Amino acid sequence: SDLDEFGEERYSRFRLKALVAPTAIPELLVKLTLESERTATPYTRDNVELTGRRRNVVPTTYSYYRAFNNVASINTTYQINSEWLFDGILSYQRVNTNFGPPLVGNPNPADYLDFSFSTHETTFEPKLNYQSKDTRTNAVVGAYYFTRSRTDEGLPGSAFQLSATDEASTKSLFGDAAIQINKNW
Repeated sequence: SDLDEFGEERYSRFRLKALVAPTAIPELLVKLTLESERTATPYTRDNVELTGRRRNVVPTTYSYYRAFNNVASINTTYQINSEWLFDGILSYQRVNTNFGPPLVGNPNPADYLDFSFSTHETTFEPKLNYQSKDTRTNAVVGAYYFTRSRTDEGLPGSAFQLSATDEASTKSLFGDAAIQINKNW
């Protein structure tokens, strides 16, 4: 069977959510979310070539794959008064992926690379919302911040090592307003 020949694929995922609504501050609402996803597979079907009734393992793609993705976010809402609302979200994500050469039928381990990708991302977006029924005005003003760092590494059997890093970030301010002049406009 495939399980006996190649091993077992493993997958797990969990999500934890918490809602904090303090009675002492009824205008405040805080949502916390934690998520984790893990995958591990010792082979892919691309490695298997069917010839008649017999299977041949062909070292054309990776033979193992491991990945995890962790995300934490906090969303805060605070009703300042009947017209003003603060809303902010802060998020952090970490992703790691590893894959390597075929373990069966690999004639020269130095020809194949073990790869590792690691990414860290952080985002922050605070917003101030305004809504007035008296003046029929809606407005939002806010900021957005994003940063990412990624490291890629390839480790061969004995020949050489590959390594690369990538960093990106962005910052922005935004705003929008709408005024309803009358019922039709």
